[in-house]
Amino acid sequence: MQIGFSTGVLYRKEPDFNKLIKIYKSIRVNSLEIFFGQEKLLCYNIKIGNLKSFKHISIHAPTRNVIYKNDKKTKKILAQIEKIYKKLNAKFIVFHPDLVKDWKIFKNYSFEMAIENMDWRKPFGQTVKDIKRVLKNKKIKLALDVNHCYTNDKTLRLLLDFYKNFKDRICEIHMSGFNSFSEYHEPLCITKQNKFLTLIPEIKNFPIIIESKCTNKKGAEKELKYIKKFLSR
Repeated sequence: MQIGFSTGVLYRKEPDFNKLIKIYKSIRVNSLEIFFGQEKLLCYNIKIGNLKSFKHISIHAPTRNVIYKNDKKTKKILAQIEKIYKKLNAKFIVFHPDLVKDWKIFKNYSFEMAIENMDWRKPFGQTVKDIKRVLKNKKIKLALDVNHCYTNDKTLRLLLDFYKNFKDRICEIHMSGFNSFSEYHEPLCITKQNKFLTLIPEIKNFPIIIESKCTNKKGAEKELKYIKKFLSR
């Protein structure tokens, strides 16, 4: 099973990526998504040696104060993130589709690209129809976010629709619980929303990235143990 965390799980302000990677390495996960929430974080020097034990590494592109279009700022971000992608030997880079205003800008870059289905707050990317529009480009993959599906449809029929339509394009699954719109990414070991882990057939065949907000290493270990134990049944 390929399972691990987003680096966004354990930091609230400025991340020390190398410290975070060592923490995830110490709790013996084999997958990692490095979350660059802000453009300025792309300058952080991540030490490659800390990543050797991870089988699956993905990158999440900046989401704060950025619109991906044909301008100097976008070109600078994409050039930086492509260097990181190559340096870390990442599988792909995840983008929020609602932040992309010009899809043609990606043609000049060599990285593998994925989009993520969006939560209830976003103007685009919530529905199967939205995602189909983007995935007409056969080179783009899907990071399927279970939590985001739930915020749009608490019956989780939407999750099954996403799986049915895009199962051959799914590159990883984002997993976390949801109890309230104020907290948003609660640990499943607290919410006990085990249905999130059972609806997708053969979920263990996909890399699973845990996005549950954990306050410390102990909390992350507890969440990992809960999910792994449930999936091993």
